Amino acid sequence: MKDLIGLVLGGGKSLRMKRDKSVLRIGERSLAEIQKGNIENFVEKVLFSGPDHLSSGIETIPDLVPDLGPLGGIYSSMKRHTGHSFLVLPVDVYFKDPEIISKLLFNRDPECSGTVFYNLDRKKPEPLMGIYEHTCFEALQRCIEIEELSAMTFVEEQRFHWVKVEPDWININTPEDLESIHPHRP
Repeated sequence: MKDLIGLVLGGGKSLRMKRDKSVLRIGERSLAEIQKGNIENFVEKVLFSGPDHLSSGIETIPDLVPDLGPLGGIYSSMKRHTGHSFLVLPVDVYFKDPEIISKLLFNRDPECSGTVFYNLDRKKPEPLMGIYEHTCFEALQRCIEIEELSAMTFVEEQRFHWVKVEPDWININTPEDLESIHPHRP
């Protein structure tokens, strides 16, 4: 699987958290460092999409066009690393068992535009937890050009393979979400 580049999506406005989630800590590590650790054994290298000062030392890819959201970060990374596919995870998701990422990789379908988790609880794909194949770049570029910036719409309209899972993660959007992780800390 070392044909992938890892991409941790940072940035965002963090309105409910009231501070940037990338630098929040669980124990001794920032969320960015935790996510890097979750994927670094599966990829040739890990990049961070977001402001450089929030990357916790991970190589940062700045947005080519600001304020385009997560698709803008994926687009900027794919443009800079032409021909590469990306394992994408948001910085603000805490996996209770990071081995679930192996399930995504095992079920990867490189013939599709990508492979993402399908959340059985929400009955929806998780567009920011998956693999974006290099072949989806042109469609992604078209979306950027016409400012169709919904990641959900992108994975629903492109040919993405969905890996059905019971969610084993916590979305960290509020201080209460962060505190709820305490019992799950290693």
